[in-house]
Amino acid sequence: MKKFLVTLIIVLLFSVNVVHADMGPKPSVDVYFKGLNETAYAALLGEGDGYGPWQTVEEPRGADEETRAAEMAFMNVQYFNYHYWGNFTKLEGKNNGLHWGYFAPESFIIALYFPSTGKVMISEPQSRRYFEQHYICNITENGLEVREDNNIPLRVLMIAVRVLITIVVEVLLGMLFGFRSKKQIGLIVKTNLFTQAIVNIVFSVLELSGGLMFALIIYIPLEFIIFLIEGIIYHKRLDPKWYKTWIYSLFANGITTYIGIFAGAFLK
Repeated sequence: MKKFLVTLIIVLLFSVNVVHADMGPKPSVDVYFKGLNETAYAALLGEGDGYGPWQTVEEPRGADEETRAAEMAFMNVQYFNYHYWGNFTKLEGKNNGLHWGYFAPESFIIALYFPSTGKVMISEPQSRRYFEQHYICNITENGLEVREDNNIPLRVLMIAVRVLITIVVEVLLGMLFGFRSKKQIGLIVKTNLFTQAIVNIVFSVLELSGGLMFALIIYIPLEFIIFLIEGIIYHKRLDPKWYKTWIYSLFANGITTYIGIFAGAFLK
């Protein structure tokens, strides 16, 4: 059984590299700017001549003089093989973020143009490592200081919280089904520590690599397999009455799966 589960996990992790259909979600980049005190234009200058539908832009296409000036500034940036691909954001007021949600470049530099002075600032090269990549860009006198903001420690904490919630719910449900001895409760706890840790780790890896939608697509059939594994364990070691253990496993996993999807969407 353990060999089967390990094999399944490996297959799921490798499936991250499967080519996504055009109707599905695409890699994205979000950059949040700090220290911005005036209107500015922001762009990601991609490495190479293009990616997906994006191509290097050679003439400004803005509707007004200020926008065209910003595009010209981006096009005139000379930094190795990084070029302006035609996607920019105007930063003013409460809008202090840049979002590139369709075929975001894999390697890029962040560029800022200030129309009040004509000044351009650029960052060091950045690489998109995750499907949905987040950055914090601090604007200082010395330039742009960029750091990733995918918050892996928080994700680890979320995994621990979801596993804990699952164990509490399944223990309480087990008690309703009559599984109240220390040995029975201990078995439920140990089983869920193993299965739910795997489910949540795989889910988090898939979300980072393929996005929330892709992770949910894999999550539901994976939970069904977990239901089968837990059902077999409970039937052999919890209670020989097959209908009782299998109904409990189905009921418990159904509720915790719903809670997991809801919690994932809420935290997202």
